[in-house]
Amino acid sequence: MENTEEFLSDLTAWCLNNVKTDKKLAAKVIREFVLWKWSIRHGKYKGSYWSDRALVQYSEKMRKPAREAIKGLIHDHVVPRAYLTELLLSKATTKNQLRMLKKFCIGCVLAPAENNQLNKAKLKSEMPKDWNGKDVWARYKQAFQKDGITIKEVFWGKKSIKKTSDKLSIKPKKYGQ
Repeated sequence: MENTEEFLSDLTAWCLNNVKTDKKLAAKVIREFVLWKWSIRHGKYKGSYWSDRALVQYSEKMRKPAREAIKGLIHDHVVPRAYLTELLLSKATTKNQLRMLKKFCIGCVLAPAENNQLNKAKLKSEMPKDWNGKDVWARYKQAFQKDGITIKEVFWGKKSIKKTSDKLSIKPKKYGQ
């Protein structure tokens, strides 16, 4: 795992050092390779964050082959890759880019209806306009304020979930409050 993180960190540093030469290429390498590989380094669907709905959908199909158990589930980037690419290219240095990757490059498994909710809120590949640059979950908080969502941090065993703990819980807002 450390070798993967180190390699991706070095590749990001190379991109940052060469951004003046070819910004388009640096952005593409970061967006299409570094951020994707970083967020799935534990496994595309064995990542640490899952919504409750995605966990229910997965557990209903767990006894089926792995491909069927994950069918329809979405691996979402909590801070969208396009947004994070620009953030890295504009603010990252070779010293802080590893910290930025660890903080902002997070995958979360969602059920299809939750992914649709992000799209309806026009947050498919955007952070909220008033984002403070700190709260990585701001996109989810805005998109799910009406219907709510619970995100769990999932700890995996060899073939199944060992335990979960709540990471984020957005309660639906009641009308008139």
